[in-house]
Amino acid sequence: MSENVIIQTAVGDYRQAVMEIVTEKLQDQFLLVTGDVYFEESTKTRVQLPDKNIKLVRNLFLFKRKFLIQFGVIKYGILAKGLILELNPRIINTWFLIFIRKALGKKTVLWGHAWPRLGRHSKSDNLRNVLRSLASHILVYTDTQVLELKEKMTTKSISSAPNSLYKSEEMWIDSKDRTGFIYVGRLVESKKPQLMINSYSNALNKEPSLGDLVIVGDGPERKQCEDLVSSLKLNDKVFFKGHISDLGTLRTFYETSVASLSPGYVGLSITQSFSFGTPILISRDENHAPEIEAAVEGHNCLMFDTNSSSDMSSKMLELWRGRAVWGAKEDDIIQNCKNTYSAEIMANSIIEAFNKCKI
Repeated sequence: MSENVIIQTAVGDYRQAVMEIVTEKLQDQFLLVTGDVYFEESTKTRVQLPDKNIKLVRNLFLFKRKFLIQFGVIKYGILAKGLILELNPRIINTWFLIFIRKALGKKTVLWGHAWPRLGRHSKSDNLRNVLRSLASHILVYTDTQVLELKEKMTTKSISSAPNSLYKSEEMWIDSKDRTGFIYVGRLVESKKPQLMINSYSNALNKEPSLGDLVIVGDGPERKQCEDLVSSLKLNDKVFFKGHISDLGTLRTFYETSVASLSPGYVGLSITQSFSFGTPILISRDENHAPEIEAAVEGHNCLMFDTNSSSDMSSKMLELWRGRAVWGAKEDDIIQNCKNTYSAEIMANSIIEAFNKCKI
């Protein structure tokens, strides 16, 4: 039985590099236990590890996917010396395991976003706070979240594992002409991909030489997006590539893009974009994921008025017309990302959290 165990609902390929490093450092003393699909069905387990380091279990979602029970996780959670669970009160076995380990005198790390999606002052944080209080140590995604949580839980042990995608050595590009735009992410309503398509169409009408738009990702909104592209007669300008995890392919798309686009709330796509020196256009007033702290307006991003197609299209044209200036910033954008958001930094933070269970 492995000494260090992480139990997750699902683990996408965005976590591949981090889990590889943890596995390389802990060898047969590390096990990832995970189900096949997340609460949001477009997130599926695609991470690949040696058989001895990963165990797939069954997820059972209840009440229209509001709650989760995982079968086959209890023995791993009880026997592990170091255990990291999701900081998500909707996962029933998390409650069970943390209580059992407390009764056995074992420590448990909770890993996840400090606050619910609706923010730190939402009613749902009351239950989340109960769960947080049971943890021996809390691992969140940003230093900002550490400071915020310390205000509420002054004596709690808290650290950050910056939400990262790639190893430092993977963050580079071959400088090329940046001629288009790219969107990478799930095609779901909260990400507002149709707003992006309409905004691109508006910008193209004002600047017919505008580069193509490449859309990388899948989800329930894909059919509506494809229909919208057809109705706007943009089939020769907007290209749907589906889900892509191959690093070389993604690098090629990013290094030829003037900017990446985030028409809805921004998450991991921001650090992915910066890994390839590509600035990002962000909706200003969304309930963004914590990674938004990486954004510095005018340096690595521009922001547009939320839900405003006209302002989004205007900012796309601003990026397009200033593409030479933005392109000159690519090396600096990459280096800043390496300094904070590398897979090595995140993996080391996870290993340090395991060690908190053994002190």
